[in-house]
Amino acid sequence: MIFALLIFVAVTVVAQGASDDPLRGIRATIAQNRDEGLFSAVQIAVFEKGKMTLELHDGTTTADSKDVVTRYTLFDLASLTKPIGTLVMVGDLAARGIVDLDRPLSDLLPDFTKPVKLFDLVSHNSGLPAYDAWYFKYRDLQTIEERKAAIVKYAVEFPRTLPPKYSDLNYLLLGFAMERLTGKTIDALYAETLKMLKYQGLPPLYLTDGIELSAVVATSISPQTGILNHGNVEDENCQLIGGVCGHAGLFGTAEAVGQLLSHLLTLPWYRTLIVEGYGFDRPEPTDSSYGLTATPEMRGHLGYTGAAFLIDLARDRVIVVLTNRTHPTADKPKMKERLRKFRQTIFDELLK
Repeated sequence: MIFALLIFVAVTVVAQGASDDPLRGIRATIAQNRDEGLFSAVQIAVFEKGKMTLELHDGTTTADSKDVVTRYTLFDLASLTKPIGTLVMVGDLAARGIVDLDRPLSDLLPDFTKPVKLFDLVSHNSGLPAYDAWYFKYRDLQTIEERKAAIVKYAVEFPRTLPPKYSDLNYLLLGFAMERLTGKTIDALYAETLKMLKYQGLPPLYLTDGIELSAVVATSISPQTGILNHGNVEDENCQLIGGVCGHAGLFGTAEAVGQLLSHLLTLPWYRTLIVEGYGFDRPEPTDSSYGLTATPEMRGHLGYTGAAFLIDLARDRVIVVLTNRTHPTADKPKMKERLRKFRQTIFDELLK
């Protein structure tokens, strides 16, 4: 009788604990979307005033894998590379007086003859297009330097000046310019920059060498090669120039992204860039991917592979949500609507 009573009490406590789980709504949303094939892997991290207050991970590295996601599993961060990678390198060089953001791009890339300044690239005010299939146009060029030169030539010859527009090309060119200025590859410059900034946390990184596939989630099957992108950057334009570039290429965990952003928030120059919105999104007033309760004073960024972060400046709070929503293909029914709804649910829960 006593043994039976103990079992009853234990089961009751476990059941009550489950029902009192403050993350049960988030867990249910993750499970539903994972089971429906929106993604196979997810990580979430929340930081407040530099301290991690929540970490959650779920799923497997591929839809048919037994390799489970841990807090240390790497995700393709896609366009998050811009604000936590390229912008950090450029901003640090500017803060140390090594480069003037009012400097014409032609000073660093002599073949670029348009009147565009470095700051125009940082703030997406260059008038250049957002994207083109350079990976297809220039795939027959033999060297990375030839391919970079062809992209610069494309930008120079682009016939129209567009209104301010978020652009991969802006940050591709920034990457080229920083390499020319410093004489270092972007991955080497990034590692050096994090040391200069006295960052001692988990670093996002460029995957320039082979990696154990169980340590990184897969994204899409390339329509060009038919090969699964697993352990390499998905972005094909980034692949074209060796997987290390200004607009994509970083891999990391939700914890690493949150930890780095929390550190960057302590730097006055980086905080100014955030407040002014240079290189960041402002949540839309309605139907925002950052949640229906996000305010215009917050800042965020979205990545094509399903990565996202949101910064609440008033509370020094950073929310990071990583998925591999392009796995095994980005061509899923109602993809945009499903992903927006998923993000809204998660961000709104975490903004409470």
